Amino acid sequence: AASSVAATANAIPNDGTVFSGPAIFERLSHFKDVGVPATTTDPVNRAMIADASCRMFGPFEGYAFWNNVTLVDNVIDALASLPSTTQPSHFVLTAQKALPEICGEAKTNVPITASSGEGYNVSVQSASMQNWHRALCAGSDDPSWGGVFDPAYQPQQQALTTGFSCIITCSSNNFQRLPEETLAKFATSGEAAQGATDALCRAVPWGTVDFSTAGDSISGLAKLSAPLVHFCGCEA
Repeated sequence: AASSVAATANAIPNDGTVFSGPAIFERLSHFKDVGVPATTTDPVNRAMIADASCRMFGPFEGYAFWNNVTLVDNVIDALASLPSTTQPSHFVLTAQKALPEICGEAKTNVPITASSGEGYNVSVQSASMQNWHRALCAGSDDPSWGGVFDPAYQPQQQALTTGFSCIITCSSNNFQRLPEETLAKFATSGEAAQGATDALCRAVPWGTVDFSTAGDSISGLAKLSAPLVHFCGCEA
């Protein structure tokens, strides 16, 4: 019995990345219980939830989910269908079995080049960039928290949230590619995730930019996020 338990545990993706079983549970349980119900009318953050859910099970090109609403919907449906998070092991093992096959469609059926975020509400992109920037870079005493400090401090949170910021940065600046290698390197270790976070916060220090002020202007969002282009590895 002990050996079968060990074999099952070893089946969970943890191949030198920050996405261990507990890390997968932390992110996917939040997505299932909070994120999916809260984003039924928010295509921007639905796309990011789908992206993050799949990126924990393997590398994908940066625009793989951003460019494919049908695939996003399939991933979201799969998340919603996962069993209750009250049984964590069953939840993670079921996700580990179900999600890779659905996510794998991104390897064959999705163009890797940018769509300039067409069809996505730019104001939501701008507000989301500001929220992610705060989660990664704002200190605990920053008034924007309203007394509830809820940062992206865990390695899996840092790796994925940094990736979200890069997807919007490269897309809004009309770069054609965000290579999977760029996003994958953010998740190679806890040190790498922290390093990526620190680099992003150095490129755009908290308090120097308010992405939400771009509103519905894609050119405004592009200008504000331009300092992140080099860090994100956007490709023409």
